[in-house]
Amino acid sequence: MFDPILAIVQFMLDAFLHVWPYLLITIPLAVAVQMSGASKYISRAFAAQPLVAIFLATAVGAFSPFCSCGVIPVVATLLIGGVPLAPVMAFWIASPSMDPEVFFLSVATIGWELAVWRLGATLLLSLSAGFITHFVSQQGWLGAEILRSRKPTSVQSYRTLLKEGWQNLKKRLTVSPVLSFAAGNAALATEGTCCGNTAEITLTDSWQPTSSLSVSSCSSSGCGTPNIPAAESSCSLKPTSFRQRLLSETGSASLMVAKFMALAFFLEALIILYIPSEWIAGLLGQQNQWAILMAALIGVPVYTTELTALPMVSGLLAQGMNPGAALAFLIAGPTTTLPAMAAVWGLTTRRVFFLYLSFVLFGAMVFGHVYRLFTWLVG
Repeated sequence: MFDPILAIVQFMLDAFLHVWPYLLITIPLAVAVQMSGASKYISRAFAAQPLVAIFLATAVGAFSPFCSCGVIPVVATLLIGGVPLAPVMAFWIASPSMDPEVFFLSVATIGWELAVWRLGATLLLSLSAGFITHFVSQQGWLGAEILRSRKPTSVQSYRTLLKEGWQNLKKRLTVSPVLSFAAGNAALATEGTCCGNTAEITLTDSWQPTSSLSVSSCSSSGCGTPNIPAAESSCSLKPTSFRQRLLSETGSASLMVAKFMALAFFLEALIILYIPSEWIAGLLGQQNQWAILMAALIGVPVYTTELTALPMVSGLLAQGMNPGAALAFLIAGPTTTLPAMAAVWGLTTRRVFFLYLSFVLFGAMVFGHVYRLFTWLVG
């Protein structure tokens, strides 16, 4: 009765253990870069040479062994760290679709010709995604925000806060700096029961140290009220150290990433454990004019590992599968899946999500038709 649940839980734990070493390195590093103010220099460095950055990101992605789900935390930390979206998008597309191990595995199973076409198609797709993203970003189509964020908590009036303070006094409710981290865009909001204003620190290029939250501003807005000891003690809090803030933000960022990755790994487990590969093979093996479109549409949501997809495609090619459909499936399948899309949907804005998805879907179909035309001309 509990065997399916245990299998899903075991799969999710194994997946987390696989990506957790990367999270332990990338998330604290990205938070430290953002908090120290170095992110603005990183952003300027990439923005000064966007074309070079896109080529570099594509090259790094082609040699990095991340899958479509494992690359999501890395992408999130790069965006938090101030790296522009264009090179991140190039890395995003390149990393899960090809690496040296996958290339030689492809040569062994589907032959040199299709393996080289797959490598070339993924590199061109990654570069194109980076250049197009840079263009639309320059035009302002994506907006100012890339990662999703929640609006800061609204500041209530002094009278309302005073009443609530007395009502909650029995609960010993004290006010402390509250750190909210939503999809890579965090705001450090200090809410005071006696202060009439709220100071915010947002993890953007305009990051300022917490020490800028002077206690004197609290006293000027009514902290001296003798009837509210909780509020008085809260406004006299000393600024926390950089190390404490780093640990706190790293924990919040890790929880945010883990939440979306848990959903992604859960969906991945369902697909792998309960969708038979024979069903996919039956759809991809059909010879019709919609074979490439069908291969791309199946490849985008359905998770297939390289060890599963390559032997399956090799067998279908031997049975007369459309080679263009084979290439479309091999491009779309590893690049993104339903679990990865669920994570991206929760992390980024809607425009970034649809831009990312369109690159994979239309890129797979375009290169599938190009390869089909090539095989028809040389055949």
